[in-house]
Amino acid sequence: SRTVTSAENGSYQIPQLAPGLYKIKAEATGFASIENANVQVLVNTPLTLNLSFTQVGGVADTVTITGGETTLNTTDATIGNSFNSTKVIELPLNARNIPGLLSLQSGVTPATGNEDDVQRGGHVNGARSDQSNVTLDGVDVNEQQGGRAFFSVLRLTPDSLQEFRVTTTNANADAGRSSGAQVALVTKSGTDNYHGSLYEYHRNTITSANDWFNNKAGVERPALIRNNFGGSLGGPIRKGRAFFFFNYEGFREAKGTSVVRTVPFATLGQGIVRYKSADGKSDPTCPAGTPAGTTCQTVAQINAAYLNANGVSPGINNTALGVLAAAAQRYRANDTSTGDGLNTSGFRFNASAPVRQETYIARFDFNLANNHNAFARLNYQNDNSTIAATDTTGQRFPDTPAPAIWNHPTGISVGHAWTISNTLVNNFRYGLTRAAFSQGGDSAQNDIVFRYVFEPFNYQRTVARVTPVHNITDDISWSKGQHSLQFGANLRFITNNRLSYATTYDYALTNPSYYDNSGDVLVFDDDKRDMDDRAVVDGKAIDITLRLWLEAHGQKMPANTGHDKLMERAAAAQAVAAGDLEESLV
Repeated sequence: SRTVTSAENGSYQIPQLAPGLYKIKAEATGFASIENANVQVLVNTPLTLNLSFTQVGGVADTVTITGGETTLNTTDATIGNSFNSTKVIELPLNARNIPGLLSLQSGVTPATGNEDDVQRGGHVNGARSDQSNVTLDGVDVNEQQGGRAFFSVLRLTPDSLQEFRVTTTNANADAGRSSGAQVALVTKSGTDNYHGSLYEYHRNTITSANDWFNNKAGVERPALIRNNFGGSLGGPIRKGRAFFFFNYEGFREAKGTSVVRTVPFATLGQGIVRYKSADGKSDPTCPAGTPAGTTCQTVAQINAAYLNANGVSPGINNTALGVLAAAAQRYRANDTSTGDGLNTSGFRFNASAPVRQETYIARFDFNLANNHNAFARLNYQNDNSTIAATDTTGQRFPDTPAPAIWNHPTGISVGHAWTISNTLVNNFRYGLTRAAFSQGGDSAQNDIVFRYVFEPFNYQRTVARVTPVHNITDDISWSKGQHSLQFGANLRFITNNRLSYATTYDYALTNPSYYDNSGDVLVFDDDKRDMDDRAVVDGKAIDITLRLWLEAHGQKMPANTGHDKLMERAAAAQAVAAGDLEESLV
C-alpha cells in the first residue's frame, strides 16, 4: 500500500504505480472517508482521479464511490491508446497475433503489399519503422537487426498480456530512446485467488476455396489447417506475499502455397529452339505439337549458321542440354501463365509450409515488504517453420528441399520497486533478451541458373544469428508539492553474432538480357564481371531472331578452347574503342 498527503490546495500525486486494479481511500478530518475500489491504472498512462468530500462525519464513516477517473490525459503531452486484458482477449485476432492490435492506433500506417514494407511492419506518423521502440515489463525486446515496427523478439500471447500502450507522439524521456512509436507491454501477474484458462482454436481447409489458377492447372486446393491451443494458471504461492503466473501456447499450421515455376519443354532439352516466323508460316521440320506459325532451329542448323557467318563452330554444351532435358522430364509443364509457350512453360504445384510453435511464459511477483516489491519473468520459444514459397524463396520444386527456420529466443527480466518515502520512489529493471535463429538453405551446390528458362534451386544459403541484448534501467521519481521530477538511466549492451554461407559458392548464369542482339550466351565467372563465351542453347526463344552480330576485330572462339581471357578482353577493348560493337558488355 502507498500513503500520500495532499498539498494545501488538495492536489496529490502517487508516482510509479505498477499497472493494475487499485482501491483508493481518502480521509479528511470532519468528513466521512471516501473509497473507490475499482481504479484501473494503465501502463505508461497518467491518470487523474478527482475526489470530493461531500458528507460530514467521522473518519470511521465511509462513502463508496465508483468512476470519477478522467480518461483524457491532462498530465503530459503524450498521445496514444491503452488496451487492457479484456480488450486483448475479446477483440478478434487472426491467429491470436498481438501485433495486429498494436497497429490499431491513430497515426499508424500499416504495412502494404510491398514485401519489404510488410517485413518491417508499418510506420507511425511518418517515422521510419526502425524508430519504434518495444518494451516488455520495462525491458528492451526489439529486433536489433531487422528494424521492424510493432515486433517483439519474445512472443506475447493474449492470455499472458495484462495490457499494453502505444504512444504515437510526444513520448516522455523515460518511455524510450527513439523518435517513433513507444510500445509498452506488461505481462500478467498472479493474485491471491487461483485463475486459469484452457483454449483451442481450429481452422480447416474445408472452409477455404481453391484459386482459379489451381483449378485450371488441375492442382488441388492448398492445405490450410491451423490449431491454436494452450492454457494459463495463476495464483498465490503465499497469500499477500508471493504470486505466480504461467502460460503455455502451442501453434500448429499445415499450409500449402500454390506456386508456378518456369520449366523448359522437352524440345529445348534436345537443342531445338522454336520461335515465331516473320511471315507467319509453319516450319514442317518442327516436332509434332509445335504451334502454327513457328520456325525451328536444330543444333546442326544453329552450328551451320554460325559457321557460315563466322568461319568457326562455337561448339555445343551437352552438359547444359542434359540439365534442361532432365528438367523437362521431371517437371512436365501444366500451366501457361509463365514462359513463352514455345520453349518454356509453367509447372504449378502446392508447396508445403508447415509451422510448429511453442511458447512458454512464467512470472513471479513478491511483496517483500510494504515498501519493497520485486518480480521475475521468464520466456522461452521453440519454433520450427518452413519458409513459404515465393518467386525466390521456399521450395523450388516438389522434389527439392524446403528451407526451414528454427527460432528459439529466450528472455529473462527482473525488477525491484522501492518506495523510499511517500514522495520518492526508485524503479530498477534488468533484462536479457536473446534472439536466436538458424535458417537452413535449399542447396549446398554452386549456383547454376538458366534465366527465363530453368532454375533448379532457389539457392538459399544457410544463415544463423544470435543477438543477446542486456538492458539495465533505473528511474527515480520525486514529488514535491505540485511538481514531479524524474531521473534515470537506460543502458543497453548488444552483441550480434552472425554466420552466413551466402558467398561460399560459385555462380554461373546464362542470361539473354546481356545479348539482346547476339547469338552467344555469356556466363559470369567468379567475380561476375569477366565474361566467357559458352555456346549453350538457351534463351527466351520468342526474342531470338538469329541475327548473329560479329565483332570487327577477332572472331568468336569455340567453347572450351582454353584461350587466355586476357586476350579476349583485349580484343573486346579494341572493338569498343573503335566503335565497332553494337553493344558494350559491362
